[in-house]
Amino acid sequence: MGERKAVNKYYPPDWRPEYGSLTKYHGQHPLHERARKIHEGIIIIRFELPYNIWCGGCGIHIAKGKRFNAEKKCVGNYFSTKIFKFRMRCHLCPNYFEIQTDPQHSDYVIVSGASRKVETWQSNPEETGTVALKDDDEAKRLIDDPFYKLEHKVDDEKKGVVSREQVTELLETQQRMHHDYAMNSQLRNSFREEKVELRKQKADGKKLGLATKLLPPSESDAIEAAKVSFMKPLLSADQTLRKRQNEITSASIFGAHTGGASAADLRQKRLRLLDRAAHLHVDPTLLSKHKPTTHPPTSYKIVRTNTTKPSKSPLMPPLVLTPTPTPTPITTTTTTPTPAPALYNEASGNE
Repeated sequence: MGERKAVNKYYPPDWRPEYGSLTKYHGQHPLHERARKIHEGIIIIRFELPYNIWCGGCGIHIAKGKRFNAEKKCVGNYFSTKIFKFRMRCHLCPNYFEIQTDPQHSDYVIVSGASRKVETWQSNPEETGTVALKDDDEAKRLIDDPFYKLEHKVDDEKKGVVSREQVTELLETQQRMHHDYAMNSQLRNSFREEKVELRKQKADGKKLGLATKLLPPSESDAIEAAKVSFMKPLLSADQTLRKRQNEITSASIFGAHTGGASAADLRQKRLRLLDRAAHLHVDPTLLSKHKPTTHPPTSYKIVRTNTTKPSKSPLMPPLVLTPTPTPTPITTTTTTPTPAPALYNEASGNE
């Protein structure tokens, strides 16, 4: 990069060697845009975060190692070591935060605009499953005290006996997984199976018109789906007519339906007629919806006759309805209640 810039530098015709470098000839700083605030003691550098932080403006987490264009400025000294402050802006919001060096503790301190992410670790090796390291005092005692060193050696031998089975199991696992090709092949096969499953879920989602992939079915989902009731689709006029025609043609002529009314409706209607007849003190058979006719009613009787035509039923001859003359009414002195003309017909003299 430096060689390309050196080769491609342009020297104008009026330049002379006594003018010095091109930056000096043009009256510019060697750092160019990075030194635009050099009169304030600020220089622009590329700063890398030393640890994880939380932005004070948008609250976003910024990971360790994220790089920013920061303004570097010297703000003091710790003995002979300078203390620098770095000011930079969040990449997701207009908030600025400042970080300052801490030579006394060999660390960085956040001055404003952000907060450090606290990451604590458990110090008990038994809970974390790690090996406890020796501190400086214990290491010094092992060197200076031979009896303590002997006791420590005995403790290490006891720990070795206890952990021998675990170490043996780890060695066997390492030998079994030594074949790199087999392990790589097994891992790639598992990835292929996972990809096939993801493609299947995506295809199932497209069939249902969903933009997201479906999760594997579970028992809880089946229970919740069974509780949901959906409204039946509405039928068109043609479909409703066709359905009604099918019901009529497929129904039995000996069924309970008569004239579009069910058996329960007919039973309720019969009970209402009986109640009305009891209230009016009349014969229930005389109640009718039709208006009374002017001519006297004609009664019929059933007469069985033998005809030359064969009967459809071999056991019973055909039935013929023949009218019978209406008997002459008998005049009596008994006073009868006046019937309601809209509910029944006069049948004086009928037995």
